[in-house]
Amino acid sequence: MTAVRSAARPAPPVRRGRGWLAWAPVLAVTIALLVFGSLRTRPPTTDAERVNAIALLIKCPECVSQSAGASDAEVSRQIRLDIAKRMSQGESEEQIQDYYRGRYGDEVLLTPSASGIGGVVWALPVVVLVCAMAGLVAAFRRWRRTADDGPRATSADEAIVSRALQPSPPDQK
Repeated sequence: MTAVRSAARPAPPVRRGRGWLAWAPVLAVTIALLVFGSLRTRPPTTDAERVNAIALLIKCPECVSQSAGASDAEVSRQIRLDIAKRMSQGESEEQIQDYYRGRYGDEVLLTPSASGIGGVVWALPVVVLVCAMAGLVAAFRRWRRTADDGPRATSADEAIVSRALQPSPPDQK
């Protein structure tokens, strides 16, 4: 039995530098998910699709947590018609959003701006994910170090084990 390590024998060397290999797939999957999650699907091609895409970004003023594109309220229908009219007049998506922001306030947009305090909404999940991964790495390293620095067998313990492993004399009758 080699489970008991001698106090005089040095501990086997701890492999350093290869720990990142175990984290490489996790990091690759995380980056891939962030990249693919941020990519848009194909851009809207027809005018009706563009109107709906813009209406989905504007909150219905009467409904709770529903966009003007998904709501059946009369005000949402009017917003969709107004968006179509503004698009036919050549206004861009930003100009249309700015109009509704000026009319109803910043809360009318369902996507927060990427600047100022709205930038925190976009950055906070990434920061939390990075901190969580760093915490896991630190915890795993601490657990590994604790397991490697565990108690060693004393010479008295080794003597007990060696006596127990010696063959017993045959029974004489």
